[in-house]
Amino acid sequence: MMNTLEIWNALSSNKYTKNYFKGVFPLDRIPKTIANKPALLIVNLDKSNRPGSHWVAIHFPVKGVPEYFDSFGMEPYHKEFFKLFKLNKFRSVLYNKTQLQDFLSDVCGQYCCVYLLNKAKNISLKDFIQTNFRLKKFRENDKKVRSLFQQNFIGKKPMLNLKIGNFQNKLLDGRGVGSGGVESVRQVCVQTCCPKSNW
Repeated sequence: MMNTLEIWNALSSNKYTKNYFKGVFPLDRIPKTIANKPALLIVNLDKSNRPGSHWVAIHFPVKGVPEYFDSFGMEPYHKEFFKLFKLNKFRSVLYNKTQLQDFLSDVCGQYCCVYLLNKAKNISLKDFIQTNFRLKKFRENDKKVRSLFQQNFIGKKPMLNLKIGNFQNKLLDGRGVGSGGVESVRQVCVQTCCPKSNW
């Protein structure tokens, strides 16, 4: 599974996503309000005191309702998402009902990054799924998303090209790994999603 910094580096350095990307958050640290739209967010379904489980993505358009993307095709059932949408005055949310990812694979982060790249390019959820993936061909889809991620994100110069110690010292501020307020990246990563062996 991708860790917080890998996702951050991918989306904050891509020419299409970097201006709209608001950060990577554990479930209990999602921003309360989304002021500037369009906005792209990645959320781990574990809270900050847990090791991390599964990545999902949210797209807030300039106009219209937000989209919630889960590569397993699950709806946004956590209360934190309902609170986010309600506080931002949305009565409804669009979400994909199509499972794309194999339940035994660990490419949810890649799916989220590639989905948000397509949203930054104004590609609809329906077109994103129909153009790139096949129904019930989960392993084939996982292979495809790895390839799409490689083509669009790997080899790009990362925006955060710093040692973790320097990164922590320069970006401490207390609100999650997002633009406009960054919590201790080491703490968020270790508690949210990164294997401790990465530190």
